[in-house]
Amino acid sequence: MNLAIKTGEQFNAYKLVIYENNSTDGTKELLKKYQTAKIISEDIDPETIRQTSRIWSYKEITGSDHPCRIEQIANARNRVIDEILKPEYDNFTHVVWIDLDSNGWLIEGIGDSFLKTTPWDVIYANGINPNRTYYDMYALRTLTNPDLCFGPEIVGEHFWNNVKTNLNFLNETALIPTCSAFGGIGIFKREIFQKYRYDCMVNPAVKTFYKNIVNNSRLNDKYKGLIQNPDTKFPNGYLEENIFWKSNSGYDKPVVCEHVCLNLELYNNGYKLFINPKMVYFR
Repeated sequence: MNLAIKTGEQFNAYKLVIYENNSTDGTKELLKKYQTAKIISEDIDPETIRQTSRIWSYKEITGSDHPCRIEQIANARNRVIDEILKPEYDNFTHVVWIDLDSNGWLIEGIGDSFLKTTPWDVIYANGINPNRTYYDMYALRTLTNPDLCFGPEIVGEHFWNNVKTNLNFLNETALIPTCSAFGGIGIFKREIFQKYRYDCMVNPAVKTFYKNIVNNSRLNDKYKGLIQNPDTKFPNGYLEENIFWKSNSGYDKPVVCEHVCLNLELYNNGYKLFINPKMVYFR
């Protein structure tokens, strides 16, 4: 929290919005100390979550019985969007979105993003592991090679079994174009959220992005097989045209990273998304 406040103090004006729900580790009590921040603290009834959840753990296979974590995160992020679209925030032009469960970030990296001359709509962090490699593969989608553009919603458990762990952007200086990313920090033009929100399903934006790749690219046989065939580990996927959308990651439907759902809608509509190697976030 103190680092978030110091980050805000780099700007002429800022408003700190913190969201949490259902915490049991003392977070609620800790947040009460920060009187100048807008604190949204909720306790959502478990039965309400059960009745409203669209995705659930595949308990017949995994033995787990719980709502989809990605869906709950998407709901939380959309709750923040509801807040920052209120008229009292109309004087703010940008949203700096930071996940606070980390080992911190370089404040100067956020400032560096605002100094870039390349036109941008969204800039994401260079989120790194202790071994200094990029960690947020779940949110990353690029067109550079199949290993970086297909997520578990389309290639199933192959994604988790073969995910790259050696990406390193620390020696880069220019902004890196991307179709989707996060890495712990996202800087958005606030106007984006007047139209777009987070999701966790295979929505039209996700389908459009992948269908453009599948229909307009030469895929090797490995990826053709992965995309067109069901992954039998978690049934309940479905075939649509030449893509089999796969239940994945222990859930009973094809779940998609919430950042991917938002970002692919932005990318499909011409927004410019980048990773800033200098905006380092420590996982």
